Amino acid sequence: MIFTGHQLTAQAVMASACLPAYFRAVEIDGEHYWDGGVVSNTPLDHVLGSLPRRDSLVLQVDLWRARGVLPRNLADVLERQKDIQYSSRTRFHTQVIRQWQDLRTTLNALLKEFPPSHVTAEMRRELEPWLSDRVYNIVHLIYHAKPFEEQYKDYAFAPSTMREHWQAGLADMQRTLKRREFFVPPSRRVGAVTHDVNR
Repeated sequence: MIFTGHQLTAQAVMASACLPAYFRAVEIDGEHYWDGGVVSNTPLDHVLGSLPRRDSLVLQVDLWRARGVLPRNLADVLERQKDIQYSSRTRFHTQVIRQWQDLRTTLNALLKEFPPSHVTAEMRRELEPWLSDRVYNIVHLIYHAKPFEEQYKDYAFAPSTMREHWQAGLADMQRTLKRREFFVPPSRRVGAVTHDVNR
């Protein structure tokens, strides 16, 4: 859940983890909210869509993994369904963000090839929102589920389960930090790159 322009409160934190059917919607300023994953599990467009655009390093954490083993029973099917449903949205949004930023950097470079006299002030104003030379490094941290978690991993909040998740996240982050190339800004002509230590 992204609350732009709002102070971070306990209500906002609770709303960001308010899963439908398990928790009652959280009321904030007269509006009711569920977990933002209902709309977008990783709202990258909100993070990178703000203006002015800036060079950005984004660590994108995802509980869902597109790759997995062939389901053997109904429980496996339900788990794979969630994995595919949520991870595909994450990958799609990331790909769209990357394509748009690549387009912006290409337009920015192309415009510089034209003599100033060939671009009217009105045309430049129209193009301005589409121009950018900012670069994005997007690093994916994708959780690898344990065989016993099945489809419950998004609402398994037992202390032992949470510790396992935190330990897995720490291990992935330590492996990621060893990959120095992940943190090198791409060329201004590229726009955006993505990295995943587990791929």
